[in-house]
Amino acid sequence: MKNSFIHPKIDIPRQDINELQKVKVAENESQQPQNVQTDFNETLLSSLPYPAMYVRQKDRIILAANEFAINFGAKIGGHCWREFGKTDFISKADTEIATKFPNLVPNEFNIKCSFCLGDECILDSPCQNNPEVNAFGRIWDTYWIKVSDEVFLHYLIDITERKKLEESLRESEEFLKQTQQISMLGSYNLDISSGNWVSSEVMDNIFGIDSNFKKTFESWLSIIHPEMREMMSNYFNTEVIGNKKGFNKEYKIKRKNDGEERWVHGLGDLKFNENNEPIKMIGTIRDITERKQEQSRIIRNLQFTEVLLKSIPIPVFFIDTNGLYTGCNEAFSNQLGISNEDVKGKSVMDLWPGKQSKMYFLSDLDIIVNKEFKSYETTIIDKNNQERNVILIKNVYFDELGQAAGIVGTYVDITEQKKRENALRKSENKYKLLSENITDGIFTCKNGYIEYVNRSMSIIFSCDEARLEGKKLTQLIIPERRNDFEAFISFDPSSDQVTNIEIECLKDDNSIVFVEMFLNYVASEKTIYGVMHDITKKKILQEKNIIKAIIQTEEKERAYFSKELHDGLGPLLSTIKLYLQWSVRPKTNKSRKEIILKAEEILEEALTTVKEISNKLSPLLLQNYGLTSAVQSFVNKLGDTNAIKIEFYSNITRRIEMEIEVALYRAIIECVNNTIKYAKAKQIHIQMIDTGNHIQLQYRDDGKGFDIVKILSEKKGLGLYNLQNRIQTIGGEIKMFSKPHEGVNFRINVPVK
Repeated sequence: MKNSFIHPKIDIPRQDINELQKVKVAENESQQPQNVQTDFNETLLSSLPYPAMYVRQKDRIILAANEFAINFGAKIGGHCWREFGKTDFISKADTEIATKFPNLVPNEFNIKCSFCLGDECILDSPCQNNPEVNAFGRIWDTYWIKVSDEVFLHYLIDITERKKLEESLRESEEFLKQTQQISMLGSYNLDISSGNWVSSEVMDNIFGIDSNFKKTFESWLSIIHPEMREMMSNYFNTEVIGNKKGFNKEYKIKRKNDGEERWVHGLGDLKFNENNEPIKMIGTIRDITERKQEQSRIIRNLQFTEVLLKSIPIPVFFIDTNGLYTGCNEAFSNQLGISNEDVKGKSVMDLWPGKQSKMYFLSDLDIIVNKEFKSYETTIIDKNNQERNVILIKNVYFDELGQAAGIVGTYVDITEQKKRENALRKSENKYKLLSENITDGIFTCKNGYIEYVNRSMSIIFSCDEARLEGKKLTQLIIPERRNDFEAFISFDPSSDQVTNIEIECLKDDNSIVFVEMFLNYVASEKTIYGVMHDITKKKILQEKNIIKAIIQTEEKERAYFSKELHDGLGPLLSTIKLYLQWSVRPKTNKSRKEIILKAEEILEEALTTVKEISNKLSPLLLQNYGLTSAVQSFVNKLGDTNAIKIEFYSNITRRIEMEIEVALYRAIIECVNNTIKYAKAKQIHIQMIDTGNHIQLQYRDDGKGFDIVKILSEKKGLGLYNLQNRIQTIGGEIKMFSKPHEGVNFRINVPVK
């Protein structure tokens, strides 16, 4: 038997191996197990400190077993998979077969045992094992060793404790790693002779480096902030290496991955050789950026507090546990008309004589005893003997032992504020009176819910104010428009926005009312301030006006194209007629062919003019290829002029209703013309998105912008009204955003089939 068949974890004496090689298994399977057992070297089995047995290959019969294996169920003369495993490691179907045929050979029925994987393991050369098997409440490694052509040594090694130690070690390493991560404490090991170092993951994160970073003394210096690099190099070479002192330094770095400046505290212990020369340094690196920032903040705060007490106009004073003043700032002493030194040692009864002074004195002592904060409104008498309204604030401060050391107090003069509050109260009453008597509805909305409505809102919706307040704003809209309106009022929460919309609402009696909403979103308050105007009558009139405007526009366009035909095409046709008449004259200085060729040139020019007029009536690209191609062609033509930079994007690939395509095309043309004419913009952004159910058009420029609310309220924005009417005619909505010096941002949403 070759040594390679001996598992390295088992030290089997050579003489035992030689003895086992001489074993011959009886050919007769019915041979008594006891006789077979005596033929084997029992010394080997009994010396193994874990379950072990000899198993016959062809039928998995246990020929011999030590006491450990027998205690776990091994039965000499029985099948290893049946007796030792107690069929716990074979399938239910194989268990039924084994029960029905007690003398079967596993190979005949292809019975598989998952405990030791005997069939798989013993057929390999050398034999394999089945590691980490859970059985008998323990964890085992199972092994097979071939001792003859027919016999295998099968044994188990209990690795439960080892696995526990491995798990404990893994948990300890994980705990150490997590502790370092939580505390932002990295570790390193520096070889001083070579200058190379290794570091933990946390330290790499602190320095902003990865596994590809070459860790040398020079590379460490490159991480240090340039302002401190030379100082740190001298410190390391002189103090640490030269004077053989441990490393203990706070310094600033620039992280390699992002260039961020951070503060770190490095510690390190030196390791020496037999000649007392430093050869290694092992230490830690902690990110102390927040601590340094906090230290700087504290220092700044102390300096600021000192300056503040001198310059702050609010009076500040200090009282000890006996109720006597120990100090104050100049604002306090100036209000009393005495110096800071004259304040010290006085009580509140000395400085503020009057009926309330004793009550204040006792209140101060009560604050110290109960260690509580107090703030209340009261009145004081200043040096001019004038009564002032103040908010008095007092709190306890403590000594180093945590005991109450006195009171720090201040007060805010609110005399003028009280006057303003009274004036504001009067103003609010006037506003309320105005709000309740104005014919337009006024409301406020926060987080989508109505918080306040005036009386006119209740008139518009034919219900009490109480029924409107608390409702979602979208509940006022007719059901089929609610989703669109929800998207319309999805304001950018970071900026103030003003917009308006005309929409159908549902009154309390389920009748429909047309309203125009002016919405002012105030980002700092996360609130919509709205005005609602009943435009039901206006809407009816507007529809008539739209029809009238369409007729007028058509007439205007007819007049325009009539002029184009008369002034542009007419002369060309007249010229052609003259050339044709000239060609039939008997006497002329030009040949008939030359005259005909000249007439053909003018005819080509006339055809071109006809095409141009036709294209202005309805662009061929729009008719033949759709909205995207038509707008792209228009943008390209403008781009050739270098008059303005236009960025255009569209994902519309399908054809939509011609009415919608024409309206959107005309809207874009109108917006671009207005930008070029008025806005003095450098860039235009046009984006068209097909969502399936809607076409969303966004138009932006970086021009000088304008005050939309002012333009609309002064009825000056006829172009804006025309744009609104054009979009509303095709069932769409438009949001318009603009402020002076902030360009324009128009968002159009049109439902499509």
